[in-house]
Amino acid sequence: MINRCLAICLIVIVGIVPMSTIYFNQFVKAQTTDNLGLSAAKMHLSEAIKALKAGDTEEALMHTEEAINTLSEENATMHVDEAIKALKAGDTEEALMHLGEALKAI
Repeated sequence: MINRCLAICLIVIVGIVPMSTIYFNQFVKAQTTDNLGLSAAKMHLSEAIKALKAGDTEEALMHTEEAINTLSEENATMHVDEAIKALKAGDTEEALMHLGEALKAI
């Protein structure tokens, strides 16, 4: 009877604990990747705003296009798309407004 209980405990320890550790590690990795993407997007949006305020639309466009590659949030992505359109049309005020809204949405 004791041998049977030990065998069951061993199966549980050897089988379940490593599996739960693997799933936990995958969850943490996914969360870290999402946070890194958001941090990169925020940095690029902030740099785009700085560049626009300094009058450098080319740098602003570059940072805005980089931000769109790291975003997954729909509302923020829509604002970044609109900012890119505004930048290409030469409308810096509208681009600034959309960049600010994208930052708020993240």
